Amino acid sequence: MAESREPLGVLEIGGWRIDPASRRVSQGDAARRISPKAIRVLSVLAEAGGGVVARQALLDRIWPEVTVGEEVLTQAIAELRRAFHDSARAPRFIETVHKAGYRLLPPVHPLPPGAPDDKEGDPEKEAAKATETASPAEATGEADIFVLGREHKQVTVLDCALSKAAALAAQVDAETMAETVAQLHQTAREIIQRYDGTVAQWQGDGVIALFGAPRALEDHPRRAISAAIELMRHFEEVGALGRSLPDARLLSIGIHTGPAVVGLRAAGSQEIFT
Repeated sequence: MAESREPLGVLEIGGWRIDPASRRVSQGDAARRISPKAIRVLSVLAEAGGGVVARQALLDRIWPEVTVGEEVLTQAIAELRRAFHDSARAPRFIETVHKAGYRLLPPVHPLPPGAPDDKEGDPEKEAAKATETASPAEATGEADIFVLGREHKQVTVLDCALSKAAALAAQVDAETMAETVAQLHQTAREIIQRYDGTVAQWQGDGVIALFGAPRALEDHPRRAISAAIELMRHFEEVGALGRSLPDARLLSIGIHTGPAVVGLRAAGSQEIFT
């Protein structure tokens, strides 16, 4: 029989207010709701009070009667790090203890019942703030909200991905790989949108972007090329990905210009045909 534990109340961890019941984390103007699996992982780590919790112990506690792979736990840890603006390479919130497990670095302070939170109580503001702090794959950004319909357009497609992603994944741990892809997604979105492009699809090892749709651009090929050059320069000169992976030549970028029928979506999945 699984051990019975009293559910955690509202906590303060490293300046963040965590409400396990609502899965809400907030700090100042930043607020978001995290997934059920992420809040369960955080709760178990909080119960340990800074002690190391083994990966298998986390799996047994959170999914006691279900067989799940360690990648599910890795995804939950990565989600928590994004929520708290943390990094696996320079952790301030969650530390990976090599071949041992994970632990929370800041102290855990239970808050009294009814502790005030002046950011709570406005669902619309909460939803807006959650979107602002969400990762690219979770957010519904301005580039993702279109009017339903399909139209013929001349577009330029930019496909940016990690080179030899499978080989790279075999050389580093899953957590480092997940952090790397998340950083690639974030930086790619910023650069693509700087040149008025639209992220059309998030992939496990990169992104596909459109220039010239849904917004018509006469110079969409030039914009796509400029975005590609900036992406390559960023990751070669800054070395943002090279710090965590063994090969500095990490990106493969392809560009193609031609006619396309672009399906635009409102709230579901985006359809793109070339």
